[in-house]
Amino acid sequence: MKKIKLFCLPYAGGSAMAYNKLRSYVNVNIDLIPLELAGRGSRFNEPFYESFENAVSDICSIIAKHQDSPIAILGHSMGAWLVFETYHQLKKKYSIEPLHLFFSGNYPPTEYYLEEKISFLSDENFKDKILELGGTPKEIFDNEEICNAFLPIIRSDYQMVESYEYKSHEKMACDISIFYGDKEGVNQNQLEKWKDLSFGKCEFYEFNGDHFFLFQEFRKIATIINNNLA
Repeated sequence: MKKIKLFCLPYAGGSAMAYNKLRSYVNVNIDLIPLELAGRGSRFNEPFYESFENAVSDICSIIAKHQDSPIAILGHSMGAWLVFETYHQLKKKYSIEPLHLFFSGNYPPTEYYLEEKISFLSDENFKDKILELGGTPKEIFDNEEICNAFLPIIRSDYQMVESYEYKSHEKMACDISIFYGDKEGVNQNQLEKWKDLSFGKCEFYEFNGDHFFLFQEFRKIATIINNNLA
């Protein structure tokens, strides 16, 4: 029996390394594959994506190489929307139907409302906004060398998210799982709109923590993944 390929998509400013610890806890029947986006990590020599659509196309072309295996996808924050659009392009362009999708730390794209665009701000103002949003250690910005490497990545990701326009799709056909933190200040009514986007089963899982709860709860996350991909 072929292993299930679980592709993991990062949050804004994140890299594939963010999911490395999760690999230790998933079942042996799951091949966890953290995807690196262009312009960072092992792909730092590649140019950043020009748009959200470019990122989705790139992700789909990578996943499609594994279409002879069962596929599941997990994404956190920005990655959740990448998962959503990736699902629809995989189905439309490659006739690939994932087994299960895991959406973490974000509302459904139907609830997308950008209160403020920040990617165009000066470096100092942009850094202040990122720190205000939380999840990025201040030490990253205090270290000039690290900051100079990190800032273009997260700015590019914010430009990508700010360019995203939700377009209506057919309902998804697979089961979906929604993860959120109890200290995120989540609007439950908006979060529950995920149920309207799939014909499959939709389950919600609350975790202890702020927006980046996912990376403190690897064991619990893995248990849910293992149960859903058993």
